Amino acid sequence: MRSLMLNGLTGSERKDMEALLENAQRVIKLICKKAQEDFQSSEQSANDDFSNPNWALRQAYLQGYKKGLTDIEKYAILKP
Repeated sequence: MRSLMLNGLTGSERKDMEALLENAQRVIKLICKKAQEDFQSSEQSANDDFSNPNWALRQAYLQGYKKGLTDIEKYAILKP
């Protein structure tokens, strides 16, 4: 199994972490799914958004949000 959470772990530490991650996969995937839905709904832009002086800040926030979702998936979701 692969997950960045397992990097640097060996022996029993690795087996323990694999078991913890394996048991949490349903919850982790549900959290990711809900977070992605929230991201997609917040990403919708109206024409009025472009005239908003905070538009660049909002875009930076959304990019950070997206990066956070990517990191959760890399660290916590186990891949064969």
